[in-house]
Amino acid sequence: YFCRIVPLSYRSLVVILAGFSLLVSNLGLTKLIQFSIPVLTAIYPPCIVLVALSFCASLWRSQTRIVAPVMVISFVFGIIDALKGAKLDAWTPAWMEHLPLAEQGLAWLIPSVAMLAVMVVIDRLLGKPQEAMA
Repeated sequence: YFCRIVPLSYRSLVVILAGFSLLVSNLGLTKLIQFSIPVLTAIYPPCIVLVALSFCASLWRSQTRIVAPVMVISFVFGIIDALKGAKLDAWTPAWMEHLPLAEQGLAWLIPSVAMLAVMVVIDRLLGKPQEAMA
């Protein structure tokens, strides 16, 4: 598969991936965890939002109107939490610490629910999207 999408031979890909795996395995578990915490902190909120909204898909008139904005908000707040996890607190806004559930790492939850409420109202006002005519 990768040989078709990357202009490298199978042998080159095997050597590169084996070298990368060797490097990562020699870093140790502590370094690996230090690297993965900010990444996971950034991607967990949109993943949780996506799964939660998928259970309610039949409630919306247009899934795109609901899912995309709520995912963006959760991802932005996830990135900000990831900066905290990467010890880059100077880059995070001070007001983030005062949000409800911020101490538990759930600062994204209230803004995401608020965006969901706004988008549900907009979805109801705009109605069902029109089909494109061919």
